[in-house]
Amino acid sequence: MSLDKKQLKEIQNKMLERLDDLIKEKNLTRAEVERLADLGNGTLRNWGVSFPAIDKFYRVSRILGVSMNYLLYGEITEIDIRTFQIKEINTIIEKLDDETLNNVYNSVKIYAERSKGKVKWMKY
Repeated sequence: MSLDKKQLKEIQNKMLERLDDLIKEKNLTRAEVERLADLGNGTLRNWGVSFPAIDKFYRVSRILGVSMNYLLYGEITEIDIRTFQIKEINTIIEKLDDETLNNVYNSVKIYAERSKGKVKWMKY
């Protein structure tokens, strides 16, 4: 399937929207992501003009914690679902009082020990 210039531009624009949304969610800037991904200054801005090299695209997707498919097309993969679930769980946990957090921790620990393989836990 071949895409025309208009379709390619639409994919690029939506990719940049997702990129900026993820950067904002992580409380980062484009410049910080560029540094973390070992990219040159303005590299992410240029992605609005031309598609990125696959290695650079991969590094940015890893830093933002999403698949390349999600970043490029908005298609959610299993790894994205897992990442989003962990993020949501962390958000919930951060709001718990100490007693509830301890109860949740113990419940998760019991569940993990009963599931396949033993999970090593830090002692507090």
